[in-house]
Amino acid sequence: MKEHDIHPDHPHLKAYLKDFHLQADESKDNENDKLAFGRLIRYFSRQFGWHYIAPFPVFTKTDVFHANGAFLDNFNLVQGLWFDLSDAEDPDDQISQLISAGLPLRNTLFRIKSRLLLWRKGRRSMEVEFVEPGQGASLLKIFLKSSLKRYEELNDLSEILSTQGTVLVQTWIDAIHREYEENAKFHEGCNALKAMFQNYMLPQLHTALFEEEIVKYLLIRNLSDKIFKRSTYITASPVSREIERVFAKSSALRSLPGILIEAEPVIRQISAQLSGTDESLIFLEGILAKLFPLKSHKKAAGYYQNVQEKIFARFLADSVSFLLSAEFNQSLSDSGVHVLNPFAGKGFYLCELLQKLDPDRISDKYSDDLFGNEAQILPYFLSLVNIENQYLSLTGEYAPFKGMSIVDSLLLSGDRELVLYNDENSQRVDAQSKIDMTVLLGELPGLDTNHSGQKGSHYSGIEKRVQMTYGRASKASNKSVISDDYVKAIRWATDRLGTRQKGLIALVCKNNFVDDLAFDGMRKYLEKEFDAVYVIDVYKKENNNYFIGDKAVLILVKNDRIHRPGIFYHRGSWDNFLQTVLKKEVNLYKQFPWRSIKPDKQSTWLTEGLRKDFDALMPIGTKISKAGKGNAIFHIYGRGVSTSRDAWIYNFNREHLSANVQELIGIYNHHVHNWGQLPAKPTIEEYLGDATGQIPWSDGLKNYLLRQLPIRYRSASIREAHYRPFVKKYLYFDQHLVERWYQMPNMLPSTEAEKENRIICVSSPGSKTISSFMTNLIPDLNLFAGASPVQCFPLYSYDRDGFSRRENISDWALESFITHFKDFRISKYDIFHYIYAVLHHPQYIRKYAANLKKQLPRIPFVSPFDVLAKAGKDLARLHLFYEGQEEYPLKLTYSSTGHPDWIFDKMGLEENHRRIRINEELSVSKIPAKAYTYLLGNRPALEWVVDQYRVREGQVTKSTDDPNQSADPTFITRLIGQVVTVSLETIKIINDLPTLDSS
Repeated sequence: MKEHDIHPDHPHLKAYLKDFHLQADESKDNENDKLAFGRLIRYFSRQFGWHYIAPFPVFTKTDVFHANGAFLDNFNLVQGLWFDLSDAEDPDDQISQLISAGLPLRNTLFRIKSRLLLWRKGRRSMEVEFVEPGQGASLLKIFLKSSLKRYEELNDLSEILSTQGTVLVQTWIDAIHREYEENAKFHEGCNALKAMFQNYMLPQLHTALFEEEIVKYLLIRNLSDKIFKRSTYITASPVSREIERVFAKSSALRSLPGILIEAEPVIRQISAQLSGTDESLIFLEGILAKLFPLKSHKKAAGYYQNVQEKIFARFLADSVSFLLSAEFNQSLSDSGVHVLNPFAGKGFYLCELLQKLDPDRISDKYSDDLFGNEAQILPYFLSLVNIENQYLSLTGEYAPFKGMSIVDSLLLSGDRELVLYNDENSQRVDAQSKIDMTVLLGELPGLDTNHSGQKGSHYSGIEKRVQMTYGRASKASNKSVISDDYVKAIRWATDRLGTRQKGLIALVCKNNFVDDLAFDGMRKYLEKEFDAVYVIDVYKKENNNYFIGDKAVLILVKNDRIHRPGIFYHRGSWDNFLQTVLKKEVNLYKQFPWRSIKPDKQSTWLTEGLRKDFDALMPIGTKISKAGKGNAIFHIYGRGVSTSRDAWIYNFNREHLSANVQELIGIYNHHVHNWGQLPAKPTIEEYLGDATGQIPWSDGLKNYLLRQLPIRYRSASIREAHYRPFVKKYLYFDQHLVERWYQMPNMLPSTEAEKENRIICVSSPGSKTISSFMTNLIPDLNLFAGASPVQCFPLYSYDRDGFSRRENISDWALESFITHFKDFRISKYDIFHYIYAVLHHPQYIRKYAANLKKQLPRIPFVSPFDVLAKAGKDLARLHLFYEGQEEYPLKLTYSSTGHPDWIFDKMGLEENHRRIRINEELSVSKIPAKAYTYLLGNRPALEWVVDQYRVREGQVTKSTDDPNQSADPTFITRLIGQVVTVSLETIKIINDLPTLDSS
């Protein structure tokens, strides 16, 4: 615990009160003062060692409230909240409303302008008028230090976990492994148990991960009675009984001490102070996160992430209940209305459904009609704790939830037949699969929250279904995004409803299916397979700290007698969604200002801003024309290179890159040798096991290993590449180590080709705005980083040996330009640069913004042609040869008296970006603001340099990625000056382009 105090002379207190009095004198509104008070609380909470979050959601049984701020401990348990109350209403009435809603005022501060009220342990503890430093100091000290005893207990626990816990966990893992090798009966039992887990959970489950999952179970079992006060939450499950049956075969393991035996007293002390299941779950997750760092268990999700999932769960449960009544004349409480949560996570969705049931129907529905699937040990048991505790609180009786199975739902599909073992879990899976489900709901895998989707697993059955339906119906050239697990889950849920005429699917998923070009086939099938589709597109505001990512609520209604058919769409912020959900009356038809969607022939749902004349323009490239069956400007085009191992095969330093690649090849070849010596081959995942962390084992590298192909190092494979705009790195350009190089060998097969060829790199459809950049080097797939992958259009194409060169602009394009402009002097070289100018044209980018989000560019005819062609050539000269441009006259400042130190680690932008700090002694300033108006992807050209030119220590490799150049130490300031020049000249050129309608 840091030794800090709050006293009347503290400068932060005085500064706040000075500003407060100033605000009052100027009759300003309360908003600025509220923010200032929040900054004061944040400062002191961090000084005392707490983690501060603002704003902060507080979930009660009936409502969700937004505290203005909260401070949390290092297990993500809430230690204090503060609320800013309105002075227009009675503060006591406002506090009473919070108490009535179930908010436990254990350590809660209320602010009404200068008045501070502190509630502790459910009672009013202290009240002051905070107009002088001394008046607030004593209250804030009590507020922020009131949980110090608990803080010290948690610190003690952290110390035990960090110094002893991981050692004890490893001791157990080693003991299990040793017993597995030496005890035949235990060996046989473990193999059977692992086979069952592979069958139902993770086909690629290797021995090391299996042993870790078992230890995780032992931890949960050991902690359940201490944290949840009831061990039957864990021991009553069929999975628990199967594990215990195996462990009964080992007397050596039964005699081992508890994994956390020294921590048990403090765990009991802390658990006694926890309020409800939510805090207990967070506490358990916090312990596990500290015991399994950087392994299969992620960092504890935290209280606010749990709240987010519960909000979605409450809304979907309300919506399902409403639609069952409105569309099917049924109720959740009706017998035979079966509900499945196929990705149960922590069980929040089934908990919310239990609360929607008629009291006299809860027991029957709990035992007969509610089902859940979960694919990992930890969330499986957490969901049981949640659901069984919810049932206990509703009925006053404990009963194990027999509707929960440990199984990955995506494996219950297609041509993969699950082996049905003679155990209760198998019986549950088998029985569930024969039940017609009325409702499927939940949060889908692939959202990076609390769920169990086995990312990277191969679900052959459902993958085939996705390709046969969504993939086959799509006209997109790149369909890789539909391989996302959440897409598989939507396909699976649709198939699970089967041929029944009525059913509901209510899901939380990613939102890219709404407008992404590659999802046209999926949208087409949603239109065809469902009678009503509701999409709520929820986005995150910049100041919202706890809403994770952009998501969509997708509700699909199947009813041959639908009352309200159609596709209905609403987009809004998380804050607006939350306010809507919190309203007591639930009516999905009226809750949101729905926009009725009328899909076009391409199954585009969001057609606003699309211009019909775009389709009449000349296509820059099409999938059909690449196959030689249609007309487009370019014969071939393709993506930038995708390595799947950037840290290993990209580097600023040629020697460091060489060392990294040789190390990588050495590790790989070692595995090739070992693999070849194995008499019986396991799965590749089981063979690699923990070795997957040594080097990036992409699918391509695994395939080479399976074929026992050794890799030879070739220094000639080191090439220069454009990693980001105005950022060059060395790349090891080799077919074995570059996962996908697409058409690049036909564009830049050799360094000789770099001298004559040039490539226009364009952001793919899906980007917020189109970006283009010309290079004569190999471009990375993520050249524009946050934007979508780049598509590359070269001036020339080559055979892969590099000897045969062809013009890549088609004769059809040349003839079209000559015919339109009536000018036989136009060449393909001119057209290439004309296109580059058009792609930079501000009017073109604005006019066709909506179309360019969905399609590759199409090129209009703009007069005068020669002006555009010359502008394109000028832009090409600037961008290709930026390192040869004159430096903009920036001011160089260094603090040392001698020669400046040019070595830098990480640069920074200062003074509203008018100055760049190179290192502690050196900076460049007087950067014109206009230089930042030249954007590529999501940032200005100059910011790419500042962001990318930094030293990155080798975390996975032994060599550092260091841009400093000992032979030319001043290069970085020269580069900055040159990029400023390029930015200003680029803006000048594009601003002077003729108007778009001058054709």
